[in-house]
Amino acid sequence: MTSEILSNVFDDILGQTISDFHDQRLTEAAWPRRADDLYPDEIWHWIEANHRFNCSLWEEDQARRRDVDQAHRSDVEQVHRGRCAGKAQRLSLQRADLQYCLDTLLQAAIYGRAYYRVYRRFKMYNDPRLNPYLSGMHGTTPQP
Repeated sequence: MTSEILSNVFDDILGQTISDFHDQRLTEAAWPRRADDLYPDEIWHWIEANHRFNCSLWEEDQARRRDVDQAHRSDVEQVHRGRCAGKAQRLSLQRADLQYCLDTLLQAAIYGRAYYRVYRRFKMYNDPRLNPYLSGMHGTTPQP
């Protein structure tokens, strides 16, 4: 009985679904300042709230710009672009791994067992070589 109840709670909670939700929110101009709650009585309320809080922190930190693709900047050397492309590839792999781990964790929770991985994040936003805001480019439009 307990596994049936938990299964129902997590029916629409998949790593890819959450990633898609996060990606969609990041395309919305008013996010995260918008205060409406699309899911007031569901588990998605908490997923949305967590994402809103994380994005609010990002908005305070101009270093976490989404409008600069480090791997394609024309104002840096190819070595820099190559390193950034490698990091972007690793982050994509990490995201896929985390989606899989979340799915595995939720399935394990349904049946009373669990497993997870711990990842350390890159702190690229503190490095002026990777952050145009810190290197004085914050008032300009980046070139592709």
